[in-house]
Amino acid sequence: MTPEVYLTDSERTMAKFPEGMGMDYQTACKLIDLIQEAVLSCRVADDMKKHLYYGKPLPEKQQSMTVSNSHFENIQKLDEREVNLLHAALGKLTEAGEVLENVFAYISSPDQNYDVVNTVEEVGDGWWYDAILLRDANMSMGGCMQRNIDKLRVRYPEKFDSTLATNRDLEKEREVLAGTNQPPKAE
Repeated sequence: MTPEVYLTDSERTMAKFPEGMGMDYQTACKLIDLIQEAVLSCRVADDMKKHLYYGKPLPEKQQSMTVSNSHFENIQKLDEREVNLLHAALGKLTEAGEVLENVFAYISSPDQNYDVVNTVEEVGDGWWYDAILLRDANMSMGGCMQRNIDKLRVRYPEKFDSTLATNRDLEKEREVLAGTNQPPKAE
């Protein structure tokens, strides 16, 4: 199967909300709490990844998020596009959590076998959520893959370097991701 066929075929298994999604205030509050906790956890995970793999010092203070009343009002009346984007974002988060749970079970228990079948399942499920986001962006999987590699060529012209990993030209990377600037040629 090609990435493009996957992108098309995965759409038929999506839940549809042509009228958008309404939710009560209590559900909206719980959803916003979940999103805040998840985003903060992901930020902490990103800090840890950068510390372990790139040698960047861990920050002394944990980051925070600010939520206003308009967040509560807006999230209660999501349209179809917003429903799909939120579904994809939450889905990617849950699939990543399942991969992490599987890997952690393996590395933290000497008698635990690594469940490759589960990992392949969760990666595939993650691709399903990626497909929602890419269809919304009118981007093929192949195009997304190419832009990702182009961005990494800007970041690492020769090869991975921990200094370059933490000192990036985000403006130039964004230009390449947006398709407004050409990456350096591959060696």
